[in-house]
Amino acid sequence: MGAVTLLAVALLILAVVLGVRAGQQQLELQRRQQVGIALQQALDFGAEGNLEAALDAYQHVLLLDPGNKTAVEGINQLLKLAAGGTPKANTPNPANTNPITNTTPAAAPGAATAAPASATTAVAAVDKTKLDDLMHTAQTAFDAGR
Repeated sequence: MGAVTLLAVALLILAVVLGVRAGQQQLELQRRQQVGIALQQALDFGAEGNLEAALDAYQHVLLLDPGNKTAVEGINQLLKLAAGGTPKANTPNPANTNPITNTTPAAAPGAATAAPASATTAVAAVDKTKLDDLMHTAQTAFDAGR
């Protein structure tokens, strides 16, 4: 009877471990989907000229995926626009970064690569009040250009 009980306990533990692992994989898949959705929303908001909503969406991406290169580049483009610069015409996607996996294609041998920007540097460099002022200025400039 002891061997059967031990086997049952071992099977129960195995089932729990496999269930936890499957749950973790499901959570990671959901997180990646949320990142992709938020990035698309940020791009859509930016294209519509709703810069504050675009910034919020990029910040949401960084909460889900700190250091996401696409979100950092998007925030940098919004800040550049707010400072009176001209943003890129296309979507902010440096080096063809996959926004879901946050990976870039392998560089050619001997090719120079730039160091990735830090999300905390991009966001922390501007305090909330200054960022709000910059976003308001960018929104006004965008609206005037319509």
